[in-house]
Amino acid sequence: MNRFPGETEKTVRDTLGVKTPGALAFALVTDTHLSDTGDDTRAAMQEADAQIGYEFVIHLGDFLNGFNPPKLTERLYREETAAYAAAIRANKLFVVQGNHDGFRDETWYGQNIPDAKPNDWYHAQTRFIDAYGETTHHGDDPFYYADIAEHKLRLICMCSLDNTFLPEEKKWKTWNAVSQAQYEWFCREAVQVPDGWTVIVCSHIPPVAIHREDLDEGGLAEKHGRDCCDVLCAMINRQKAVIGGEEVDFENRDVSVAAWLFGDIHGDTQRKYKDLTLISTASQTAYIPQLWSLDYGKFPSPRTLGTPDQDCWDSVVLDRDARKLYFFRFGAGEDRIVDY
Repeated sequence: MNRFPGETEKTVRDTLGVKTPGALAFALVTDTHLSDTGDDTRAAMQEADAQIGYEFVIHLGDFLNGFNPPKLTERLYREETAAYAAAIRANKLFVVQGNHDGFRDETWYGQNIPDAKPNDWYHAQTRFIDAYGETTHHGDDPFYYADIAEHKLRLICMCSLDNTFLPEEKKWKTWNAVSQAQYEWFCREAVQVPDGWTVIVCSHIPPVAIHREDLDEGGLAEKHGRDCCDVLCAMINRQKAVIGGEEVDFENRDVSVAAWLFGDIHGDTQRKYKDLTLISTASQTAYIPQLWSLDYGKFPSPRTLGTPDQDCWDSVVLDRDARKLYFFRFGAGEDRIVDY
């Protein structure tokens, strides 16, 4: 049962107000972390979907908390992903790997490892997306793209974590990084889209240091995050360039890049990296009030349980003809518009 029908009415009205024939609508949520209010979120999505007709849900990572043993983690991840997919009639969910979407493992030479996510293990947990017939994987790696051909849209779902076992150190390590293999795939396959199409890129962690004024250090900047952004800028500006050792050529091409969507920081951010829009959605979870004072995102507050502000997700419309991406907030936070 939807606990907040007034908020749903507003979200539906705003969404349908810009959803022209041919436009695409989807639900966007992130950092749910096994939230106690997940049922309320999904009930609201379900009621909104009944009137809007979402094509899919995008979850930007962190379904879990990363501290449960493997078998329990697999069950929880399976239950959470199935529940968010079932929140809309299309029963379609696209995911990216969050830093907490792994398990606790004590078998790595005595290390008590939280958030372990071996690539083959994670790929096995996300095989449900293959049933849509729209996704293209890179082997068992945790990154892929999905082509929504009817709307000439490619979703590029990046993995912002490099999970590696180092045999020489006998340790499991995770870096915030776009791996070399993923960057090569990004340049050689993922961004090679047909003319007339639009690209949306998704990741959990932002590709550059979103909290710094110059977007320079930190984030994924040292690990091909900035290179990926520069490739997208070359697409936007129809340029030929060598970036991060990879040659890309978008001269005489007609491809649009709407935005790079990310989660992780639990706040709302909208910034420009050159000509590329970077935009985050705040955490669905109504907790951690100490984050409200941090300087790298707007943290909607208060998040009062039992009111619409406990919730936080976006009803998104992509209007390719108007070259706009609309974000209508359900719950705490504000609406946003991206022109691209």
